[in-house]
Amino acid sequence: MDRKGVGYGYEMLMALAILILAITFYAQDLTDAIAPVLVILGGVMLVGGMVMREPIVVTAGIMMFVIALVYNEMI
Repeated sequence: MDRKGVGYGYEMLMALAILILAITFYAQDLTDAIAPVLVILGGVMLVGGMVMREPIVVTAGIMMFVIALVYNEMI
């Protein structure tokens, strides 16, 4: 296992996911921004998972799209 840089790609993507989710859900004034941020996050995870050939990250990206769709329909 080669460790280059600050960490593995999936570790950085999960840190990004947790950070963006925490920021959007704790910011009460930016409730309209949650769905677009989830779409951006899903796109980053989808592309990153395809580049790294990690199926779990691709699946997580698709799930972010689904969560954004459900959230947008409920609001």
